[in-house]
Amino acid sequence: MTWFRVNRNKKCELCGHDSWCTFSDDGYIYCMRPDEVDPCPPVGMKMIKQTTDGGTVFAPGNSSDNWVPTKRKREPEVKKIINWDRLQQKFVEACDIDKDNALGDSLGVPSYVLAAMGLGWSEGHNAYSFPMYSERWDIMGFRLRTIEGKKFAVKGSRDGIFGVPVPLDDDRLLLVAEGPTDTAALRHLGYYAVGRPSCRGAVEIVAALGLDADIVIVADADGPGRKGARDLATRLIRTAKRVRIIQPTQGAKDAREWVSNGITKDAIDLVIANAKELHNAREIQSITS
Repeated sequence: MTWFRVNRNKKCELCGHDSWCTFSDDGYIYCMRPDEVDPCPPVGMKMIKQTTDGGTVFAPGNSSDNWVPTKRKREPEVKKIINWDRLQQKFVEACDIDKDNALGDSLGVPSYVLAAMGLGWSEGHNAYSFPMYSERWDIMGFRLRTIEGKKFAVKGSRDGIFGVPVPLDDDRLLLVAEGPTDTAALRHLGYYAVGRPSCRGAVEIVAALGLDADIVIVADADGPGRKGARDLATRLIRTAKRVRIIQPTQGAKDAREWVSNGITKDAIDLVIANAKELHNAREIQSITS
């Protein structure tokens, strides 16, 4: 029996991928993605072995051969433990006043607001850093932003929320934006605001932080932003006291641009007051579409 590796010209007949899997000249297939095989086992084939590295061997249904491939040895995974608090201290110490003011001026947000959100500077990445927090305000990682505006994360980071690590009062309104700079802009106006790392991220953290809270989701004015807001609202209506969705007016694409365009807190308060309170999925899908 001769075995061959799949490639771009000869993909795995079961999962359709062009890597990892192998096949024999006798009709056997060693598929490394058996969870993508539907139906499993395939019609006309039988499963004869599941290996410890996640693969499955399939044989022709009329075969009596119990061949088993040699198991691949895996080196034990060694997870590096990162002290996020120490890294935050390092980043903050590296962010001098000139860097702080430069970012604030480019974003139109006072530097003291950014500093309160834990703004730092990563020398190794040549980028600004924002800590991402859990609902208990433990640091989970860092979002990085270069001077040119490119965004990425420190390796090993987990998605968390951006904000200032202070408790949420029972009667305080919670605004949820997308990204650290939108959050900073809303905080500059005096709101208790947190930000998500993306339009899909940190859903459960927001839900835990905003348990029984009055929440307003500030959606980016684009398709992904609106969908992300609806998905978050669908989760929050189960546990929050009140859920509403708003999006920037005056042609602004996000909260930071909205504030930069001159929107006042009184004007946003009016938008919030006129926003529909959401109770079910049908109401959620009917807005911001």
